[in-house]
Amino acid sequence: MKIKKLNVHRIAIPFNRPKTWGWSTRTYTRANILEITDTDGSTGYSCSGVFRDPEQIKAIEEKIIGKSIFDQEKMFREFVGPWEPAASLAIIAGIQTALYDLRGRKFNVPVYELLGGLYRKKVKIEPVIFIRGVDEEVKEIKEHIAAGFTAFNLKAGRDIDHDIELVKTLREEVGYDIEISLNFNMLLSHTTAMNVFKKIEDYDISYIFSPFKPDALYSYRKIKDISSIPISIHDGAASIEDAVRYCSSGAIDAGSVYIGVTSGIAESKKICVISEAFGLPVIPTAGELGISQLVGLHLSCNVPNMTFPMGSEYHTETDDIIKGGKLKFVDGYLEVTDKPGFGFEIDWDRVEKYKEVYKKVSESKSFDHESDFITYSMR
Repeated sequence: MKIKKLNVHRIAIPFNRPKTWGWSTRTYTRANILEITDTDGSTGYSCSGVFRDPEQIKAIEEKIIGKSIFDQEKMFREFVGPWEPAASLAIIAGIQTALYDLRGRKFNVPVYELLGGLYRKKVKIEPVIFIRGVDEEVKEIKEHIAAGFTAFNLKAGRDIDHDIELVKTLREEVGYDIEISLNFNMLLSHTTAMNVFKKIEDYDISYIFSPFKPDALYSYRKIKDISSIPISIHDGAASIEDAVRYCSSGAIDAGSVYIGVTSGIAESKKICVISEAFGLPVIPTAGELGISQLVGLHLSCNVPNMTFPMGSEYHTETDDIIKGGKLKFVDGYLEVTDKPGFGFEIDWDRVEKYKEVYKKVSESKSFDHESDFITYSMR
């Protein structure tokens, strides 16, 4: 049972509206659908990014072809390629996820069983709200509330006055029964953060992601000392080394994993274990497409200390490449099934459709080029 073949299908799917956060705007999901087949004919799938050209794909194939589908730990410790560290992690994440899916399908068990079984059966979903103006964002959140969602992560950091006004308006118009968190995407200075935290502290903020760059641990500790709002590092927290550094620093109140995106599913679980050893819960975030939601779901349903809602951008997608169309959320939750692997089937007609979209828009100046920021292309 060895890896025989790797296929990479590059697709692009338009969002229902442009997605703007602190330092950029995107209009398409860019994704690579990984298809790994073993010598017995079993196949597993995942979403990933970074595979930019045929030579890179060929180099990755040379690293994994002929390896046992079970030898993940050995394989990934040998996985050294001509890529920056973030890219290597993303490549590993995609391959690792596809191999979990392959093993689940081969042995007819859901991936959560391979991870150690169910701790919970469903996960609360936290839609990520992108920057559009206070009125538009409040309107969007009210629509989500009507659909059953009760937790929201607000993109912030581009305009601090906007961020404070949005939080204030939300509490005035929808009350305190919903959970609100903010992601500043590393855009705050120490002084600005001190001011912002004081102004929003009374609005019952669930947590704050990444006010500073990951190495600004002094600023993280100072904010943690003066504020009761839980704080975590999202951008840049991708490896077990990151987890040890941040958890041991005393600078954060929760761990964080971007499941299947910058961290493979096995790496993500290790980060959760490290966080648990320091007495910290973990905040999960999934990617954009349905496959990524299901990968996050299986891990979140397995890990005891993954107690926060799972951040999701799925509501921004106009379509998906899994059979049956887009996933259905019930009262703001996603529930795991007992289907093998991650529980989905690929709609190859849609894959072919969005491969053609990718070809057309990749030549356009308006397309989101993969050089923007590597971790945000890994969907």
